[in-house]
Amino acid sequence: MAAKEGLHDQSVNNEMLCNILIISPTSELNVKSIGARELRAIALTDSTKVAGASAIPHLVALLSGGTQSGIQEDAVWALASAPAHVQQLAATALAHLLANNAGNQGMVPSAGAIPPLVAFVSAYTPAHVQQLAATALAHLLANNGGNQGMMASAGAILPLVTLLSAEHVQDQAVFALAHLVANNRDNQLKVAFADSIPSLVA
Repeated sequence: MAAKEGLHDQSVNNEMLCNILIISPTSELNVKSIGARELRAIALTDSTKVAGASAIPHLVALLSGGTQSGIQEDAVWALASAPAHVQQLAATALAHLLANNAGNQGMVPSAGAIPPLVAFVSAYTPAHVQQLAATALAHLLANNGGNQGMMASAGAILPLVTLLSAEHVQDQAVFALAHLVANNRDNQLKVAFADSIPSLVA
């Protein structure tokens, strides 16, 4: 039985490594889509192994249009030409990796994920991509004071507040903002100054 489990684990690890290679910057776009789709599925059931196989930087690169930029303006520019379905796959995979996983909450920002995710909720991206980005941000923020500060510094507050009036992504924006202000007086004041309270009450 143990031998069979070991073979299964090795098979999953090999599959992850292959999919990481598929979504590398040198791959064709349609091939990247395949790799991101498969990693999204694996991340749903085993986020720790996906992160351990060094998938996170490659997924972040997909969010950034194929480059791991740390500058939000560059990320916004890249999103204008990045296909929505690839953005969606990468954002979903990251959301799965971040859900209830404190270790990945530290690894994802280190890979430069915050600027492109903030760009997703700031830019004119499709509604479903905004939803996924806001969900990923919420998971990134959950019970993590360090990420709360980085997210505020990256300019996440105003676009999330703006999305409170957008019916298609309102729930996800509330989810992200709730984690952003939890036990954080500075962020609570910033959200209040961003005129979010009337939208929340409404």
